[in-house]
Amino acid sequence: MAKQAPEEYNQVGVLGATLTIIGAGSGTTEYLLAFLLRSIRLRNELRLAISEGRLPQLPEWAEVSKLQYLGTIVREGLRLHTPVQSTMNRVIGPGGLDLCSRWIHAGTTVGCFLQAFHLNKDVYGTDAREFGPKRWVEVLEEHVKSMERGGFWFGSGKHVCLGQHVARMGITKLVASIFMRLENALFMMIGPKKVPEVSPGASLQMSPSPPNALS
Repeated sequence: MAKQAPEEYNQVGVLGATLTIIGAGSGTTEYLLAFLLRSIRLRNELRLAISEGRLPQLPEWAEVSKLQYLGTIVREGLRLHTPVQSTMNRVIGPGGLDLCSRWIHAGTTVGCFLQAFHLNKDVYGTDAREFGPKRWVEVLEEHVKSMERGGFWFGSGKHVCLGQHVARMGITKLVASIFMRLENALFMMIGPKKVPEVSPGASLQMSPSPPNALS
């Protein structure tokens, strides 16, 4: 590839691609998990599913995908704590672009902080800055699809992340597995939170569960 496009695959280009892979594969998942692991209600849903025999110690996707609250907090977590914290810049093509009543000349680099889309009250309601999983279950399916289309948690269009479905599956299964295997020792910052009013002193401590803790 370096021979075909030397201007792109130089030392700086290779370094950039490497950092992108590292960030997309671990950093983004870590950022989202740190937020999702605060949910006591999710812990209760998992305990109930285990006690009823609906969730084994090594859950499959077909099993965790049936847990409604788990699915909704992953969606809400992606919305409020977007894994990719950047503007995802794009270059205006030939002919220029009329953007929000402003003329942008061709060749100009433009971008928008992705989370700004996810705080749009016209799409996500007047409480768009608050953590509200119910917004995904107490509405019509068409509105759910509209909220999904309005989200840029995995990019959009031809630049969408090709591994988005694998990422969602991995995050969902990992959150369930962590809650099933670890006993929560300390929770802070429980309840509705607004963005960006989050205390930097919040913490979560977890310790291994006793062998029969989830039985």
